[in-house]
Amino acid sequence: MSNALSSMLDELVGDIEALKAIMVDVATGTNISRRENEYKPRYMKAASIFERLQDQGIGVGNPNSFPSLWDFHGYWGEKLPTYRERRKFVSGLYRDSLEKLKMGLMRSKDEGWDEGRLAEDLRRRFRQEAEETSQGARADATKDRYVEKGLVVVLMPIDKANRVLEDTFSTICEVVKERGLSVWRSDLPRTSDNIVKEVLDAIDRAEFIVADLTNERPSVYYEVGYAHGKGIGVGDIILIAFQETRLHFDLRNSRTHFYSNQTELKGALRGLLVRTATS
Repeated sequence: MSNALSSMLDELVGDIEALKAIMVDVATGTNISRRENEYKPRYMKAASIFERLQDQGIGVGNPNSFPSLWDFHGYWGEKLPTYRERRKFVSGLYRDSLEKLKMGLMRSKDEGWDEGRLAEDLRRRFRQEAEETSQGARADATKDRYVEKGLVVVLMPIDKANRVLEDTFSTICEVVKERGLSVWRSDLPRTSDNIVKEVLDAIDRAEFIVADLTNERPSVYYEVGYAHGKGIGVGDIILIAFQETRLHFDLRNSRTHFYSNQTELKGALRGLLVRTATS
């Protein structure tokens, strides 16, 4: 068996386990400055391997949108108030991808596969997952959850001092209301002190998602990933971003609508919500 792919996967699995341990460590009390220099190069190495796997047609994306521990700190500080919630979040972050990678590696080593056979097995595992999500998961998920007809959940950075972001939210609200739909964002009246639960519950109920990727907020990337995982169809998740926003590679190939002013955004949303709301 050629060792190139299996060695790369062994490295990736090791890096993932190390990243998880570091994330739990800093999220439960260790000073970030003590672990950042270890975390960042491991993260970049793992991200590079994820990209190389995608180049080989293996559809595994990097589920970790925190290239720095300070990015992770911003997320847990806002949405994961307890150590228990942080440990649970990290535990689930890589779970599905890690399980498939380990299963492929185990079978490859047990059965003496060559590199081509291992690559094809992984392509099949991740392709099957993607097909199930895009073709059947939306309907299955809808059966298992209450979908609030016409609810548009907005995922975006929230900064009252940022005029562009506030104008963007106003534009989204205007178009949503024109279409006879309702809008929800995490800073609207809340029902509990657990903001992360409220956001995920809102996504669970959502019929449509509008996600603004401006400012590259890790929390927004995570929430979009969660929406995909819940089976919300790609056509029901509208991705937008202010012009020249750099998209992370896990959404780089997704259809994103860039805007340079609110007039452009309004026109795009009117077209998209007409097709979405009537489909």
